[in-house]
Amino acid sequence: MTSSRSIVLIGAGILALLVLVVAVVLVAGSREPQRYPPGSPQGVVQRYLAAWDSRDTSAAYAFFSTRVKAAWSEADYRAATDEYDTYGRLPDGSARRVFIDEVTGGSSRVTVRLTVEELIGEGLNTSVYRSTRTIALVRQGADWRIDEPLLWLDPGPYPGPM
Repeated sequence: MTSSRSIVLIGAGILALLVLVVAVVLVAGSREPQRYPPGSPQGVVQRYLAAWDSRDTSAAYAFFSTRVKAAWSEADYRAATDEYDTYGRLPDGSARRVFIDEVTGGSSRVTVRLTVEELIGEGLNTSVYRSTRTIALVRQGADWRIDEPLLWLDPGPYPGPM
């Protein structure tokens, strides 16, 4: 009688653990991404990434500083993004998440530190790859602008096709 009672207790424990795991996944999975004020450095990075994800190259290019725009025309940026599409862009944006970790710097220049999580593989072979990126921003008038040429969060511009 005690062995069947033990089996029932073990089964109940496993069921309780399963219910707890499902509850944690549902609660954690339903969180909305944090929204930053549009005029903040974090908000600029967030809106740049939203423009990039929607493939709106004109809107993404608008987030660059005048220094970057002087060295990299919008036409060159568009051509670079088209080339980036062939090797760097994931087919499904849900396989990549970006977290804004911190902002350091002063009143005219800041650095935004990000953590990027990418899911690599399929099914049970899926791994999470994490990397850290930093983005330099400069204040121009009342606005923050990205002060380095980027394709997504990767440094650009790239040389022409090889």
